[in-house]
Amino acid sequence: MRIALVNPNTSAETTNAFAAIARAAAAPGTTIVPVTGAFGARLMLTAAEYEIGTHAALAALAEHAPGCDAAIVAAFGDFGVAAARDLFRIPVLSMAEAALKAAGLAGQPFAMITIAKSAVPRMWSLAKAHGVAERLTDIHVLEPIADAEAYARSTIELCAKLAAGDAGELVVLSGPPLSALYPRIHGKTALPLIEGAAAAVRLLEAIVGLGVKPVARAEREPMIAPELSGIPEALVEAIRRRSRRGLS
Repeated sequence: MRIALVNPNTSAETTNAFAAIARAAAAPGTTIVPVTGAFGARLMLTAAEYEIGTHAALAALAEHAPGCDAAIVAAFGDFGVAAARDLFRIPVLSMAEAALKAAGLAGQPFAMITIAKSAVPRMWSLAKAHGVAERLTDIHVLEPIADAEAYARSTIELCAKLAAGDAGELVVLSGPPLSALYPRIHGKTALPLIEGAAAAVRLLEAIVGLGVKPVARAEREPMIAPELSGIPEALVEAIRRRSRRGLS
């Protein structure tokens, strides 16, 4: 099984961190294909950067999804996921959807830790969109610091405080700096952690293992052919192929 892991941010360091987590979570025989966004923000934090990230994710998937059985959009948001499923006809999960769906399937109240106050409203929106807002007790902010060891200690301490209160039974990590900590703090926190890249790999392996794959469809020239310019050729071709399958 091959899973494309596409980071819509432009940080290769972040992509490598996500890929390492994904490979550690993957079953024998699963290959992770890491890809970094070719343009956009190093770390998306604003609405405009999110929109650019969606374009970057689709462009990267158009080039690398062919030949893969599934794909991960490696960011905590649904950046182009619906469009990617429609274009490439393979299972696609964002880290956000995977982590939140995993928390929901666990069936217990849970807390979330994110990296910026500005992200909190978006996290609530994602929880609502994925049907788990009623289980989410609160969203806590832990801003990144340069000292990774100190940041790890702070995260462990926050989890201990959450466990001592009424925060729930699990903690979902949101944001690349927190995901990067996951290998060093996994198993050391007072509450179990759910990290999006690891959750996405496990869920996609299960979905592909059920035999989910594209069904052959007849193609025909569309009545209205797409006229596209200024976007990568691989994405143009993916959209043209989609139009030949019809609009249903």
